[in-house]
Amino acid sequence: MKDQIVSNIEAVAGKPLLTTHPVIDTLAGRLRPLAARVNAELSRNRTPWQPFAELASLDSRRSFVKAATHLLPQAAFDTTRLLAVQPPDDIHRMQRSDPYWIGDFFSANMIVHALRACRLDRPDQTVLDIGCSSGSLVRMLAAYEGSWSLHGCDPIASAIDWAQAHVPTGRFFHMNLKPPLDLDDASLDGVTAISVWSHHRPDAAELWMAEVARVLRPGGWFAVTFSSLHHVRWLARNPRVRAAELEAMLRSLAQSGNHFVPVRYKGEDADTDVDWGQSCYARERFFGMAYAWFDVAGYFPGLNQGNQDVAVLVRRGGGQP
Repeated sequence: MKDQIVSNIEAVAGKPLLTTHPVIDTLAGRLRPLAARVNAELSRNRTPWQPFAELASLDSRRSFVKAATHLLPQAAFDTTRLLAVQPPDDIHRMQRSDPYWIGDFFSANMIVHALRACRLDRPDQTVLDIGCSSGSLVRMLAAYEGSWSLHGCDPIASAIDWAQAHVPTGRFFHMNLKPPLDLDDASLDGVTAISVWSHHRPDAAELWMAEVARVLRPGGWFAVTFSSLHHVRWLARNPRVRAAELEAMLRSLAQSGNHFVPVRYKGEDADTDVDWGQSCYARERFFGMAYAWFDVAGYFPGLNQGNQDVAVLVRRGGGQP
């Protein structure tokens, strides 16, 4: 039954594919002049890497960027603004399993890939990451595009405090669970939100959509991930999720355009409320919510690791909807 559900979703939604990796490719190119020094350091340090040669594969370029940042931290920072510093275990961040972590490679590639496809990857922009945690995406985007002014906000105060102290390539501030943000109207060129709208109850999601519209300049972009059919497909791979649960989600999406399950999360120094949980949308419902303020510049089903869709929305002219 679960295999049939997956097959039906793939027939409708297709299979996602991230076809370009502009952040990794750009950073590897900038760091390439350091290759001889990196290889010399490899001979003196115990690491998982062999000496780097052609950097022909994506994995080799990603590993080279991480090796250069950890083995030659000052040279890597001077060349790219990449940072080797990592949050300690008591500070919130994703991707904890990699001891050579330097930031969120995947999300940065995904965002830039989508912006390039929409011809919105422009220099000299002021960009905010909502739900930035301790700055993993901000630090990677700042390294990729040095002309951007990067900002991040999150309700977890300890993560923001750590980012303020250790990530000089971004500016960080604490946000509340409900709008408004501590920003002026029309003060941003772009906003990112990774795995945030996948947790909002629909009415809260619409309030935050209006808040993003408030802080964006006309023509500004909003790159946001949200759960839809590909999330159901992704859940089907989990042996603990029963086919009946998947069918219930699909019925909710067909009937109301949303499936929401409240989840009380209390961790670090943040505590969620009744508007937070697991939220999945029919794409028509999601775009209908955005239409009051935004036009759709690009839509990339399942691009976020085969789990969430990516939408790039563009703010229409000033004024209220």
